[in-house]
Amino acid sequence: MERVPVAETGNDAPVAALRLHVRLTTDPLDPEEVRRRVADTTVGASVVMVGTTRAVSDGVETVALDYEAHGALAERVLSAIVAAAAADHGLVGAAVEHRLGRVPVGVASIVVATAAAHRRQAFAAAEWIVDEVKRRVPIWKCDEAPDGTRTWIHPGTLHAAPEQGGRG
Repeated sequence: MERVPVAETGNDAPVAALRLHVRLTTDPLDPEEVRRRVADTTVGASVVMVGTTRAVSDGVETVALDYEAHGALAERVLSAIVAAAAADHGLVGAAVEHRLGRVPVGVASIVVATAAAHRRQAFAAAEWIVDEVKRRVPIWKCDEAPDGTRTWIHPGTLHAAPEQGGRG
């Protein structure tokens, strides 16, 4: 790791290599593993955001979510998002892992981790990444109610039309 002279940084801190990571998987997500992917001893803040399937969404009970993605395109867009977050927020690292397939209530569907010199950068970047993932990444989720009704929700939409015979 390169060391930057005191005159340039105000301290003799090493300059960390940029750590970027994205992954789509059907496996359970491990928030600590995602955090380790961005961790570095040169940073003062690491933020981990874990998004889980909630039991009630828009007033409707949910038993599980099913996620599908356009894999290659989704990974490219995720990579662009984490790279932009790193550049715009001065991050040392940014990672996103998103679960595909069936995700029951209470189980993680997305983990975002950021690492930066200061907490404000890390928190702002994590929030921006989550917003951009929801807005831009071609990952679709299907909300399943206890009666079996399934409603597909596409990126960037707040409400979607239910499948035939569904709620809405």
